[in-house]
Amino acid sequence: MNRFKDLEGREWGVALHVRAVERVEERTGVEIGALLRDKFAGLFELFGSPARFVRVLWVLVEGQAEKLKVTPEQFGESLGGDALEAAYTAFVGALSDFFPSRLRTAIRALTVAPFLVADRSTCSACATNSPESSASIPPG
Repeated sequence: MNRFKDLEGREWGVALHVRAVERVEERTGVEIGALLRDKFAGLFELFGSPARFVRVLWVLVEGQAEKLKVTPEQFGESLGGDALEAAYTAFVGALSDFFPSRLRTAIRALTVAPFLVADRSTCSACATNSPESSASIPPG
């Protein structure tokens, strides 16, 4: 099981199986299989919305939270910064463990950093919105 610690030092285990995938889809509308489509565009989108990601994560750890008497609000408040990054990493690990081995290498190659910090040299929105880009367009 893939694990992470929240800001309170509590350790959480993240695992995906068919029933967990069903619960995530029923309760959050996030389709786990769709996260891999279009070169992981769905996964990038999910990680781009921390609140939505934490709702998905909550569904996966809810049983553990009940034993610890942690509410959804407390869980959400305990994730940010390095703890949130650790949760992303644990989720990617669980995702790679869930899918067949032929997909695992590609999934495991994902790191959290690309989701959190856009590489300005390859980010088209960054390039077209930069002052340098605007200055390179001749007037008229």
